[in-house]
Amino acid sequence: MRRFRQIQHAQRLSKSSRRAFTLVELLVVLAIVLILAAVTIASVNFSYNADRMRAGGRQLQSFLMGARDKAIYANEVRGVRLLLDPNDNHSVSAVQYIGAPQRETGTLTFSFAATGDSTGRTVSLISGTPWFNLFNRGFLKVGNRIQIPQDTGAWFTISTVLTIPSNTPGVPPQKLIVLNRPNSDLAGTVNPISFAMELASTPLGDAQPVQLPRGTVIDLDGSQIPRSWRPISLTATYSPQMDILFTPRGTVVGDTSALGIVHLLVSDASDVLKWKSVIDGRNSTKYLVNSLPLVPAENTGATPPVVPKDRIVVTISTRTGNVAVYPLNPVPQSSSGNPSLTADPFLFAESGRVANK
Repeated sequence: MRRFRQIQHAQRLSKSSRRAFTLVELLVVLAIVLILAAVTIASVNFSYNADRMRAGGRQLQSFLMGARDKAIYANEVRGVRLLLDPNDNHSVSAVQYIGAPQRETGTLTFSFAATGDSTGRTVSLISGTPWFNLFNRGFLKVGNRIQIPQDTGAWFTISTVLTIPSNTPGVPPQKLIVLNRPNSDLAGTVNPISFAMELASTPLGDAQPVQLPRGTVIDLDGSQIPRSWRPISLTATYSPQMDILFTPRGTVVGDTSALGIVHLLVSDASDVLKWKSVIDGRNSTKYLVNSLPLVPAENTGATPPVVPKDRIVVTISTRTGNVAVYPLNPVPQSSSGNPSLTADPFLFAESGRVANK
């Protein structure tokens, strides 16, 4: 009996001694928990970022298709204006519905003495003239299309609005409008000549700007867009009037129609700033002349590394008005090119292929 009690007592001591964990065991368990937490957080962040890019692409697609539907239903031109991000004038963070451009007609007289330009490309805004009044009302802006003469003449685009200070006290500065090319109808004329001008589109009714998902932007440098939207230098700002207009037939009109296909690159805002710092040494002249999209490829060897999050391409067919969403092709250029840039970023959008993901 005594022996039995000794055995029971030993068993109780053994059980009580196993109630606590050793320091090594606690550290092992803690390490396992931290590793699992890190893996879980990384997976959640990756999934969240991918979902955010896809949500931004779908939202932009829905907004563009909404403008197309509005044009068909109202039997008038309707469109979408891309609004620059306040923190980065090379990105778009919001969109807004716009109505049809209004038309203004009138007459003007070209003055060689006022401009010193005999080609008819430069027009002086003389006080009291129709163009001067349009400028004061805020309607005369870079990008406006002008037909000279009205109904029968060619269309021109305002490329620059210049202000020349006056050296004479009390005389206001001179304002000049520069067209995109010489105008033979104005050159040397002294008689008034008629014109028709398409004014900038205005927001549709009470339509307010709609923000893309937080941290999601349209990267304009990496998009295939009209050359007229692009800045004159890499440090200048994009055009404030980037409008995509749909006709009642559902097709796209305006400066975007000449492209055939418009590609809008939806990216994470932090990626846009990161990859720009990698290619600061690129040939800016070649980029601006050819309007080539510059899209970063996944390249861990770059300084700093370029490993962007998922990016989405929203593609608009100007001939049909169809809007579709595709993944971006991240395959880098060959070793002979810049390995930080993609070889063909819009491959999936233009071929209909699906990325292997």
